[in-house]
Amino acid sequence: MRAAILVAIAAIILVVFSCSNERGGFCSRVFKMGGSGVPVTVESVVVRDAAEAISIPATIDAADTVDIPVPPDVSIERVLVADGDRVNAGDPVARISEDDINMRLGRLRADLREAQVSLDKDSYVLKNRDRLLEEERIDRSQYDSIESQVQADESSIEKLKQDVAQLEAKLTSTVITSPISGIVSRRASPTVAQAGMPLMSVTRIDPAVATFRLKPEEAATLKQGAAVRVIMPASGGEPIDAKVSSVDAQADPVDKTVAAHAQVPNAQGFFKPGMRVEVEFDGPKMQRTYVIPRDALIRDQRDYFVYTVSQGAAHKVQVIPVRTSGEQVEISRGIKDEDMVVVRGQDKLAEGTVVDIWGK
Repeated sequence: MRAAILVAIAAIILVVFSCSNERGGFCSRVFKMGGSGVPVTVESVVVRDAAEAISIPATIDAADTVDIPVPPDVSIERVLVADGDRVNAGDPVARISEDDINMRLGRLRADLREAQVSLDKDSYVLKNRDRLLEEERIDRSQYDSIESQVQADESSIEKLKQDVAQLEAKLTSTVITSPISGIVSRRASPTVAQAGMPLMSVTRIDPAVATFRLKPEEAATLKQGAAVRVIMPASGGEPIDAKVSSVDAQADPVDKTVAAHAQVPNAQGFFKPGMRVEVEFDGPKMQRTYVIPRDALIRDQRDYFVYTVSQGAAHKVQVIPVRTSGEQVEISRGIKDEDMVVVRGQDKLAEGTVVDIWGK
């Protein structure tokens, strides 16, 4: 027993001696003693088997387009928007001419007064037709038709009153508004716009639609309502969650692919019709991925890197992120099982920089 205790004491003395003479050795890492290298914080990668991420080229399309017609009985005084302008639902897009409405109202009111005079006259004849016939002031055909004439007068007056009320209502709001939020297109000139013709079109951009083509085996697993991710390669931004809105039933006879469509949230209008994007989704196969803290990821334009630490030095490694979840990122390529990645201190590193590992 005493011999074992003496051996243990000797081992402790040896470790302490080693710690005092080896700045970069085992002890300095265990006790986090400083060294001459750049201090960094590292974490081990977490290995995970996850569904294989399938990425397919896609094109952004508009969800739908709504025509705004010229209202009847008015003329357009001024169009307030231009092609390419973004509008919200309810925004003014054109102004109606008040002078034109007032001119039309003047004519209608004059017609209404004449119709009222005609009704009063015919109503008098209807009320007194027996006497008027006896006095030979009307003939038999007038006697027989006067009741129908009064009804026609009353219908004409009712129609004129409706027309007047509609034009008076137009005077209370002399602007035409957009029924949806979107982008203005195909704006017509006020001088050529006629009643019932489209004054302009508004293309809905939120949600946008990503259209892509699936192989038969992909179409068999990706159904309506399935979750996908949309990525703008040119921006290098985070994937945007979207949902499959439809998958065509008929395949292309040449390449056998099937068109699919996904609705993409686009409140800020980042996605424009015609833009090239990528749609990513989880396939049926599994692949090995490596989970690292989001803080470890370095973006350089369209590429991503991390620093790994090996034998006391930092190494810049290009990686391919496949998905982000909260503060973690899954990497498909570029990292090995035993790697440790730098999560703090990367801004002071270059390839081969000597580091001191400090932990979190």
